[in-house]
Amino acid sequence: MSSLADLVQSLSRHYTGYPLGSSAQLFRFTSEEHSIREPLAHGVPVFYVLAVRGCRFSEFVERLLRRACVSPALPGMASPLQANTGWVLGDSVRFVWVDCGASLEAEEFCRRLQPSELPHIELALPDPQADVQEAAQATIVRFSPKRWDRSICGIRTFLRACGVLPPPGLPPPFYTRWRRPAAEYARGDAFRDA
Repeated sequence: MSSLADLVQSLSRHYTGYPLGSSAQLFRFTSEEHSIREPLAHGVPVFYVLAVRGCRFSEFVERLLRRACVSPALPGMASPLQANTGWVLGDSVRFVWVDCGASLEAEEFCRRLQPSELPHIELALPDPQADVQEAAQATIVRFSPKRWDRSICGIRTFLRACGVLPPPGLPPPFYTRWRRPAAEYARGDAFRDA
């Protein structure tokens, strides 16, 4: 009976937005240097979304990214509700939310990228041969909604196609190459509702 009570409690925490055991989070954009270039310099890929507050579809994408941060990195893994120490997507990639109207830095960043539609989703991959000064020369891959599904499964497949997650069917002893230092990277600017 106590295991049933624990399951109900963990499910209610998950659906009410109570933070799970994983430290993976959705980060807010503070500046390009701090939110994107610094993690790239540490070898952490950055999955960022340019959006505008108030748009219903932007709110859907924000909720999707919050769930994706704590979703299992591989489809066959245990749910993060049962395994709080499992490997989640937020441990392999840093998720950043860029609200284009929140600050002058965010507005300038959005204006420089000139997205044709919002929300605009991209993945910045670090170059392993580049040093810290060349971190701005990261490879940028656009998440196209025509090609990839806007779901956790679609995000997981996109990250796998970009080389951030291991290919399907690979034995677990070989996963260490794909476990990025995102979990060890400083998490001081986590997204908080205002």
